[in-house]
Amino acid sequence: MGTRRAAAPAAPIRRIAVFVQNRARFGTLVCHVPLIASLRRHYPAAHLTVVAPFAEAAMLVGDQLADEIRRWPDSIWAQIRLTRALAADLLITLRPASTFITMLVGLSGARTRLGFDTPMGRPLLSSVRRRDLTIYRPLNYLRLVESLGVQPLLAETFVALADHVPPAIDPGNVNVCLMPGGASPFKLWGIDNFLALAARIRADRPDARFVFVLGPDERPLIDAIEASPLAAVSTMLNSPSLGAIAQAVMASRVTVANDCGPSHIAQLLGGAYVGVFANHRGQAERIAGQWFFARPGARWVSGPAGAPITELSPDEVYRSVEAVWPAAPADAAHSIGSR
Repeated sequence: MGTRRAAAPAAPIRRIAVFVQNRARFGTLVCHVPLIASLRRHYPAAHLTVVAPFAEAAMLVGDQLADEIRRWPDSIWAQIRLTRALAADLLITLRPASTFITMLVGLSGARTRLGFDTPMGRPLLSSVRRRDLTIYRPLNYLRLVESLGVQPLLAETFVALADHVPPAIDPGNVNVCLMPGGASPFKLWGIDNFLALAARIRADRPDARFVFVLGPDERPLIDAIEASPLAAVSTMLNSPSLGAIAQAVMASRVTVANDCGPSHIAQLLGGAYVGVFANHRGQAERIAGQWFFARPGARWVSGPAGAPITELSPDEVYRSVEAVWPAAPADAAHSIGSR
């Protein structure tokens, strides 16, 4: 009887590069964290490079999620040289609208080339997946690496980052985390509405306290918070790190947020969450499809089509808050730790 030769083991993945989305917004970057962290866990010995056209993507390196960032140059020839210099075994593009980047990835020589299903990607990439605009953006990214057996990391990365931040919020309090910021004016429900919601919560829960997560553009909101009757029971986190935001969310019973960057940390942590979406162009359902993580304990709310977001009633948002409020503090902790 003849002998059967053992199959040669697959060559190890030593170098990974990911072309991230080309928007330099905090929330867009946060949405990359589950993919980057999942790759890091699955290939712990691999060198992981983030390729981006903006310096802000260094956030993914500063929290030790990736090993380096490479700036995407302007010159076409420099772009070609950079793609070859990556010498990646696994190359992933999250830029389906860029036919040129898809072509470069496809012709890069990388053993495994992944991206979304496009006319250029089908013949050139090793594997493509349909870009589904009806599901939460981080889940779309994670679908690209399912064929590699990469298991998704959602909450764990942010829990680990929170563990490295000195405690600032007492989880024994009845905390509510509020995120009143946002990159675009039409997304802003308004600090007056957030404060009215907080007052409504405190009327029914007199021991409630509030944690406001504020980015650099939200500093003008500080005066309004300090002048409100809730100032004594409010904590303001100014331009906090990923870990500090995660800690505030984990110490809170519920998070209420505009469609903003920090909201994705709250959503991925898996605790009780209410998202407030603009609907002035009748776009809320479409936008929520990509930027809201539909899961138990989470709801999104918007005003009627054609109305500015500021006209959404705090009472209506409060009803959503009550609907997701955990039955006991332990329930909130379990929902986060189980993801």
